[in-house]
Amino acid sequence: MPSTYRSSRTGRKRSSRLGTTVTVVHPILEAAEQSLELDLASLRTAAAATERRREQASQAARDFLTVSKVAESVALDIVAFGSIARDEMAPGSDFDWLVVAHRYSENPEDFVQVKKAAIEARKEISAEKEGPSGIFGTLVGATGLVNSIGLDVDTNLSHTRRILMLEESVSLLKYDEHRALRQAITARYLHDQATHDAGVPRFLLNDVIRYWRTVAVDYQAKRWEEVEGEKWGLRLLKLRSTRKLTFAGTVVSLLLPALQGRRPDPDGLTDQWEMPPLARLAQLHDVVGPQGQGYLREILQLADQFAGWLQRDDFRQAAKGVDHLRSAPVGSELREAYSATRALNEALMSLFFCDEAIHDCPHPRGLQSLAHHYLVF
Repeated sequence: MPSTYRSSRTGRKRSSRLGTTVTVVHPILEAAEQSLELDLASLRTAAAATERRREQASQAARDFLTVSKVAESVALDIVAFGSIARDEMAPGSDFDWLVVAHRYSENPEDFVQVKKAAIEARKEISAEKEGPSGIFGTLVGATGLVNSIGLDVDTNLSHTRRILMLEESVSLLKYDEHRALRQAITARYLHDQATHDAGVPRFLLNDVIRYWRTVAVDYQAKRWEEVEGEKWGLRLLKLRSTRKLTFAGTVVSLLLPALQGRRPDPDGLTDQWEMPPLARLAQLHDVVGPQGQGYLREILQLADQFAGWLQRDDFRQAAKGVDHLRSAPVGSELREAYSATRALNEALMSLFFCDEAIHDCPHPRGLQSLAHHYLVF
């Protein structure tokens, strides 16, 4: 099967003097790093490692399908989710994947072989198997992801898959089809949006908020079912850090058109989904004023600190072994990390509810007016 992989992180590579390429964080995140005078060394390391593993996974899947004689024209994609899409993959990260059918193949064996290719991709990068929730590791149809929004037909599984498809997913085989699917999902959310008004896509924002609340509820449900507290400390840390940052980055994408007096449109929002969540959040670096930039600087510093912790296997294993926050050793890095999640929450609250005016923004109190109007009630 010829190569069809294309990184969705446009502009993430630049040439060195030796003619090779150097992998960097997303250009917007890099611009924020420079303008806010930050050193995001841990995020750069994570992004470089993630890019290598993405390419290895894609190549392994394509090689397997070539040997299996699955035609390139078969409209089946392997879509990976989570840290591999956020540029934050660490040793021991899960490889969460779905086979997405953009059109159905006449040969049922094609489905089997593409699922096997996903497993080969996971093995190639030595990632952990997807969790037992049933969300990942199976085949889904693109049409259902677009149309089944809300009401009883929209289960926890379908809702999770759809929002993650927008927030943090990457195609390993069919980049163009993957972008088209994201654009179709976005267009479905915007179908009843007034075409002449600049504003916030409330339908989509409400579903993103619903997903964030579902993640928090499901965390507590897993805590209840796992009597021995397996992975409790690591799940709590991720919920309070990377998952919260992903939610915040997505909210920025949905508020940004209103901040800039633009009408939200499917193509523009799909460009947003191409960015990792931290880059979406970092877009505010040249939108907000000095006060907001200070809060954003603190947020990105904390994000880099979390990336450094989560890249270390010893830290991850220690976090997994904690069955309650009280059992984290006093003075340990775990205690420091949990304390940092509280600082992150305060910085995010300060950023989104800052009453600082934004130049050329139609809303007099900038982010605060939108946060009050759309995020509170």
